[in-house]
Amino acid sequence: MKYVSALAFLCISCVVCFGQTIVAEPSETADDSPMVTTSKYILKVGPTLGLVGGGINTQNAEGRKVNPDFWAIPSYGVVINAPFSKYSRLGGRLELAVNTQGTKTRPYETYDKLSSWKGYIHERYTYFTIAPQFNLSGLLLGLGINIPMKGETWNPTTPDDKFTVDRSTMRTALDFRIGGTINVWSTDVGALFIDVGVKYTFSGLYKDNLYAFGGPVNEFGAANFAGNQTTTHIEFIPVSGQLGITYLFNLKL
Repeated sequence: MKYVSALAFLCISCVVCFGQTIVAEPSETADDSPMVTTSKYILKVGPTLGLVGGGINTQNAEGRKVNPDFWAIPSYGVVINAPFSKYSRLGGRLELAVNTQGTKTRPYETYDKLSSWKGYIHERYTYFTIAPQFNLSGLLLGLGINIPMKGETWNPTTPDDKFTVDRSTMRTALDFRIGGTINVWSTDVGALFIDVGVKYTFSGLYKDNLYAFGGPVNEFGAANFAGNQTTTHIEFIPVSGQLGITYLFNLKL
């Protein structure tokens, strides 16, 4: 799958870049004698906000198509960053956030009485996410545990007429995520970061065989048409990314 291959390439590139970083631990003194210090361990806590995000289903059933979709404010929540030691640039990061995933889906070729795959719907799914990660000098690697809150689909020509997905058909979704966080402004109070990240939700969003657009159709949307070679029901397995900002306050312990 081309989207998975691209994600794997990004992971490898980030790991190579991290291998070139230097983690600085202060020596005690030039003559190795103990150094008296008043430095304190700093725990960083603060709000995070996704500014723009996008996603696409990495699979599509026979007779259907998918395209990337983009939207504003894909997530908001709180971040806790805890260094492994007083001077370390390595640490653990925990993100607690409400986030969204989605895609554009073309249910069949003549959907909405249009031709040549011009008709489509938006799919959007909202989760409460618990995401433990490693912060490796700004390189973020971790896992997301996504608890479903709601799912909606709608036609862009009638945005107020939304179909609400039965939440019982959605699973607690797991994703692998990789990203980076860049400090752009710091004071004694805290620091502002720009965050970028991608994630691959390998578990899928729906319980087995319950994704409404997972079955094969013909050009008019009829299921199980003659000559169909597809025997499996595909799942909604998205890859998504976002750009955002985080402000972390310094809590000196």
